Amino acid sequence: MALRVGLMLADGILAVAVFWVVAAVRFGDGASWRATGIDQTLGAVAFAGLWVAVLWASGLYRLRVRWRVETEIRDLVRATLLVLALTLSALFILKQTDVSRLFLALLFIAQPTVTLAGRLLLRAAFEAQRKRGVDPRYMLVAGTGPLAQHFADRVERHPGLGLQIIGHLAAPTESEPVVTRAVLGTIN
Repeated sequence: MALRVGLMLADGILAVAVFWVVAAVRFGDGASWRATGIDQTLGAVAFAGLWVAVLWASGLYRLRVRWRVETEIRDLVRATLLVLALTLSALFILKQTDVSRLFLALLFIAQPTVTLAGRLLLRAAFEAQRKRGVDPRYMLVAGTGPLAQHFADRVERHPGLGLQIIGHLAAPTESEPVVTRAVLGTIN
């Protein structure tokens, strides 16, 4: 739980920082930004809050659910598109037509890139820890057939999950086991 809150806080701080950096790159002295009539600090905090809320609603703060980086990228792209749609809708409703399109384009390229880089670094750190045996989780696979063997092999090919297969449980209706790991008993 503390790790999730830490990730959310870090994402919020990074979102504010990215907002400010993109604004500085796009507007320089800030005179063009002030012409929009929106307080830059309020805009940055609102954007960061929306970013974190959408990532949370999209399940991107649940740990250990994405086996592949491609899945994480896909989910992050979906969340980015949702934040983009909500941001454009809010700007339309608030009649903020003076907000720079270039600023928005840079923001919606930079923010998911920074978030993805942080996630990849975190994934690499967790994987390195788990390869050293820190914080292992153990798994028992129900079944002794080819499907159970394939599933257990697939889990073991992803050391970043931190799961170690300790064995299989045989189903009463299964015939001869085909697994390469120990059969520790029956499901009953």
